[in-house]
Amino acid sequence: MATINMVVGEKGGIGKSIVCKTAVQFQLDRDIDFALFDADRSNPDVSRIYSSVGCKKVFFSENEKYEDQANSIYFSGIKKQTLVNCPAQILNPLKNWFETNDLFELA
Repeated sequence: MATINMVVGEKGGIGKSIVCKTAVQFQLDRDIDFALFDADRSNPDVSRIYSSVGCKKVFFSENEKYEDQANSIYFSGIKKQTLVNCPAQILNPLKNWFETNDLFELA
């Protein structure tokens, strides 16, 4: 079943990236087809480590110029398991993305 798993937390330095990297390794060890996104601008360590498996960088932004950039996460999640490493303090832009694109209704 296709899903979107977002590793989110309001505080930095609590292990979000470690949890995401563990989930990535779980998928790789079991040869599960998945998509990987890194939305952490300040420390994109997941994309640095897993660039060879096609990790894509996306950013959540309240700026209208970039507001649709994260839509690739949703479209990926329709097709296959999707993992997203999110930065700290992402709640407002993430909530805005869900509401602006009516993602709950689409899902």
